[in-house]
Amino acid sequence: MRILAICTANIARSILFEHVFSQVKGLEVKSCGMYPARQFNPDALMFYDQRGIKLTKTAPERYDTYQHLEPF
Repeated sequence: MRILAICTANIARSILFEHVFSQVKGLEVKSCGMYPARQFNPDALMFYDQRGIKLTKTAPERYDTYQHLEPF
């Protein structure tokens, strides 16, 4: 199953959603923003780091990146 978490800026909650649910076997999870920011929220990154959460993305992504793919 594929899940695409879409939010406004893709800077905090959606990237955590992607991290948590991509740990579930059988799920392919991505996150993106309709109007993504240039960088992740620094407070969110510090929060994740303090809890040992390692993100796989390096920057917010646009919805356009995924809209042409097979249904997510």
